[in-house]
Amino acid sequence: MNRKDYAVMISDLRMPVINGVQLLKTVKDLNPSARTVLTTDFEYDNKLVQGFTKKNIINGLLQKPVEPHELVTEVNKQVDILKRTNK
Repeated sequence: MNRKDYAVMISDLRMPVINGVQLLKTVKDLNPSARTVLTTDFEYDNKLVQGFTKKNIINGLLQKPVEPHELVTEVNKQVDILKRTNK
């Protein structure tokens, strides 16, 4: 109903039921202009992440543990990109 109201979605890679990439893909399907950030504390397949980045499913990646200032910096970066692309 209000999917156009969200600017940034942050998701962990590993979650119960659905993984983070699947969630971010669903978000992008509902709102292609939303910016997405994936977090993980596990080793990840860099080629896989690059593939989802090229497909514009993942816009940012944070390796845990994430310091609060790193999270704020990444969210601000994604919001700035969104503002520039929506002009």
